[in-house]
Amino acid sequence: MRLTTELFEQVSTALRADGRAAREQRRSPRVGMRARVWVVPLAGGGGRDGDPVDAWVRDLSAVGIGLTLGRPLTKGASFAILLPAPDGTFVAVRYKVAHCGPLPAGQHTVGGRLDAAAAGVADAAVPTSAASPPAVTAW
Repeated sequence: MRLTTELFEQVSTALRADGRAAREQRRSPRVGMRARVWVVPLAGGGGRDGDPVDAWVRDLSAVGIGLTLGRPLTKGASFAILLPAPDGTFVAVRYKVAHCGPLPAGQHTVGGRLDAAAAGVADAAVPTSAASPPAVTAW
């Protein structure tokens, strides 16, 4: 299952409206999930810094995301997840790497925090393809 813009918005809205945040140790409550996304490493200026990588979402909160992917990302680096939208485009949501650690079999766990400088969700206007990662040319 791919994480779509609709599911992302539903989960984010529900987490922000949930009153449990005051009762939990975490800064923001999380929802565990297993969904696929494409991760695009970003250079300092916001352009691509490598090809899209297929990844699994482990959990999602109103302010962050937990991923498992086949390459490490540097702490503090920016990345975007691409979410397929109903109109055939992708929506890019930008994050900064909060932590990255190795897992067995060459996988890595990555925690990302929403990038406040990215002004939230921006339409990347990338044609969708269910078979392969999108060829993102501009951000």
